[in-house]
Amino acid sequence: MRAADLARLAAYAAMVPVGQVLFKLASLKHQDLDGPILWRLIQNLPLLAAFAWYGLSAVLWLAILKRTPLSVAYPAAIVGAALVPPLAWAAFGEPLSWTMAGGYLLMLAGLWLLSPRSA
Repeated sequence: MRAADLARLAAYAAMVPVGQVLFKLASLKHQDLDGPILWRLIQNLPLLAAFAWYGLSAVLWLAILKRTPLSVAYPAAIVGAALVPPLAWAAFGEPLSWTMAGGYLLMLAGLWLLSPRSA
């Protein structure tokens, strides 16, 4: 796999947790808004930002899949999941635990096992 392909995968893996933080911000904002549901959705700037962010990430995902097998690309996207808890802790004060860290380390170990290697 070329360096540019790895860079795209890393960028995508970083984009997913940022999108999750935006959705969390949108959920917090939503409870402060009044009016009909459609009006609240339109007024919810973090939600609109999350949709735009995921739109951009979908474009990047298409570029990745054009050059990278899905069986290789999708496990690499899991790396982003490991970034969500520390971001949630930093942004919202959500708790972290050793069992959570252990679970994510096991996920990352599985990713390493799935990663293609040159013979």
